[in-house]
Amino acid sequence: MNNTLKIDLNGKSCVIKEIHHIDLCEKDLLDIIDLKMTVWSYPKESQLYWIKKNVDNNDVHYLLYDDVNLIGYMFICSVSMVENNNKSNLYGISNVCVRKALQNKGYGSILLKNVLELYNNKPLILLTTSKNSAFYKKNGFSKFDGLLIIDGKFERDIICFYKNFEIKSKEINLDRSF
Repeated sequence: MNNTLKIDLNGKSCVIKEIHHIDLCEKDLLDIIDLKMTVWSYPKESQLYWIKKNVDNNDVHYLLYDDVNLIGYMFICSVSMVENNNKSNLYGISNVCVRKALQNKGYGSILLKNVLELYNNKPLILLTTSKNSAFYKKNGFSKFDGLLIIDGKFERDIICFYKNFEIKSKEINLDRSF
């Protein structure tokens, strides 16, 4: 089921479209890649490859539009985490981004806040780089300071944040990259 959420964005009426990956059309995919290319300097082919490799049919894309332009994007996926031999199912947050020309105006926080309200205090986890740490701390996430293993590989350069649950050990293992 795909939904549209109407929000007020600095006095402007905007929408957040929820699209399950299996329902994502070519135009939306290309719009997402175009937006991501304003933030990250990976070519179109690399972006397409990453999406095909890391996004499953059940994952959900959230697209933030002003009048007609895509200005923000993120997706949420299902992730399994093993901590102290206990497996938990979480929601992974990925690719939170705002068109480069519109960054640092609160759009990313508004997108994140509105989407997270849909997940109603469910356990959330995200992977990022150090340059985004302040953004996630400002938005209520806690930083994990232990050993992070993703799909069997130790990750040294990725920073993990979480919300709505506790991580009690110094090592966690996630079943997929996102």
